[in-house]
Amino acid sequence: MIDIHCHVLPGVDDGSRSVEMSLEMLHELRKQGVDKVVATPHFYPTSNSPERYFADRKRAYERLMEAVDDDCPQIALGAEVMYFEGISRYEGLSDFKTEGTDLLLLEMPFIPWTSRAIDEVIRLGSSYRTKLVMAHIERYYQYVDKKVWRLFAENGILMQSNAEALFDRKLRRKTLRALKDGTVSFIATDSHNMSGRAPNMADALREISRALGSGTVENLVARTQHYYQFAGENN
Repeated sequence: MIDIHCHVLPGVDDGSRSVEMSLEMLHELRKQGVDKVVATPHFYPTSNSPERYFADRKRAYERLMEAVDDDCPQIALGAEVMYFEGISRYEGLSDFKTEGTDLLLLEMPFIPWTSRAIDEVIRLGSSYRTKLVMAHIERYYQYVDKKVWRLFAENGILMQSNAEALFDRKLRRKTLRALKDGTVSFIATDSHNMSGRAPNMADALREISRALGSGTVENLVARTQHYYQFAGENN
């Protein structure tokens, strides 16, 4: 299984605070059946520059790779990019894709979206240069009408839900429905640490299997592997 959204690089954002914590997270993910992890530190264009972001990400990755062992999953570099006006015209966006893929993990604002923002996301999603993955869509349900998800799907945008949504009383039903009807293509941990936001992939897959059947889990795993085919062993 691949965890496509994880804040496991040490000291670059609000995720792991140390190499030791990163190793704990990676070991736990491996125990849960995850053999590949996409490290997706936040990129906030209003408070960071691409040059500084990539330099910090590189340093954190190199620190971690000096410490990984055979009990760690393979690691690929990616990013969680916060939406900004003009993103569809930004020439440097391809640098933020998950390595070896055309996939870009996009985070949206936690406020009602304007029609202008929705149109821009659709333009970006329709681009031949980028395959958009919308991060943790369950966090936007209160802001966005469900017809927006249909529009996104019609324009080739993929959607990801966090594993924790399956254990939230208010979000569980919607998340299972979205998995069943194909709105959600991926489940990821979005884990940040080993306490409040620890890896929980195994629990999520068990819950999906219990509610929707093992076939749904098998399809989910196969779909993730199909899209996230990054090459090369990092460790």
